[in-house]
Amino acid sequence: MKPWCLAVLILWHAATGLAQASTDSDKKELNPERGYWYYEDPVKKKEEKRKQTQIKKRQPLGPLPPYKELLEAHPADLRKIFKERLEEVVWKPTPQNMYAFMLVKDVTRRKALAVAQMHSFMLLKNPNLNMNTVRAVSTFARDTEAKARQQELNRVLAQARTRYALLYFRSETCIYCREQDSALKFFQVNTGWKVKVIDVDKQPRVANRMNVTMTPTILLIKRNSDDYMPVGVGATAADQLSGNIYRAVRLLEGDVTPEQFFMYEYDKGGLMDPVGDPTEPVIHYQGVSYEN
Repeated sequence: MKPWCLAVLILWHAATGLAQASTDSDKKELNPERGYWYYEDPVKKKEEKRKQTQIKKRQPLGPLPPYKELLEAHPADLRKIFKERLEEVVWKPTPQNMYAFMLVKDVTRRKALAVAQMHSFMLLKNPNLNMNTVRAVSTFARDTEAKARQQELNRVLAQARTRYALLYFRSETCIYCREQDSALKFFQVNTGWKVKVIDVDKQPRVANRMNVTMTPTILLIKRNSDDYMPVGVGATAADQLSGNIYRAVRLLEGDVTPEQFFMYEYDKGGLMDPVGDPTEPVIHYQGVSYEN
């Protein structure tokens, strides 16, 4: 190799090395934590000094306010005092601290007792807010209430049987359909309702059109209308089916809204009416509501 060629090669290698060193230096500045895989020792982070948890020095609570003042205290203030005295007795369970806590606890008990007794008093003074007027509590009154419900249910079912019918979707492979056959037959005999049985294996199109995906399923349909509603999904007892049909008929007739679904006619405007107003004068006699 000629001398001048050797000199050029040495200069070229030197320039390349300087450029590479400059690049590595730049990278180091940009990323000082290049680490082990760059054949460099990783830069150690400065360890933050852990702050030691310091226990706050507290002073014992002073004496309680007079008992009469505690009785007159606002619930927010009383709640604060109760919490403070509870923490105090847990911190230092001395007889004095326990007695102070028991006094505060006694105040809260008496306040709760006063509210409960005032509530019972006001229920007698304001029967429009007393659930005893619309739902039986005593044993002897429950039978009367059950009779009133059954009479209301029978009345609606008797009036609706000429305008509604039932579609019963079943299958021979359905293990619950045999029991449903018996319950539905019992309902049909007692009410005179018309029931059309549909085998989903033989008439799958009808099931698909009515969105029936399981058996047994019972649909309530309205004559000369596209309105229908499920009243039995899965095995449904006869009495449960009667109640579902009663509620569905009232819903389809517009007598109730979905939020009033379980409301009876005689509950209208009363305490069992979700959209009722207790300030409106409504008189209830023997399970029937009369607007005053």
